[in-house]
Amino acid sequence: IYGFRGADSRFMRHALKEHHPDLTVYELTRNYRSGERITRAAEAVQGGAGLRNTPMTAVRGIPGHVEHVEFADERAERAWLVDFVRQQQAAGYPLGGIAILARSNFAVKSAAAE
Repeated sequence: IYGFRGADSRFMRHALKEHHPDLTVYELTRNYRSGERITRAAEAVQGGAGLRNTPMTAVRGIPGHVEHVEFADERAERAWLVDFVRQQQAAGYPLGGIAILARSNFAVKSAAAE
């Protein structure tokens, strides 16, 4: 969960195994929140970062939407983000149903101000 913040789950596993040698680890392989496309994209990102290699099963029957977009600068990123969210709202998606992964909180906060 905290891999994006630089945490390493191997430390926790090592510490637990050291203190509890008979420990059994259960992988959580069912995703009840995200659709298939989102789950596959998350696996690709995690695999590219050397994290988690256990495939997830998307339980929800919706495919989800994933889009990778790159920008020349923060201004272009913010403009696209604001436009994208407005389009999603116009299409009937509630703000609570939209997730955004950005390179910094600043980008998202400045877009929210618009």
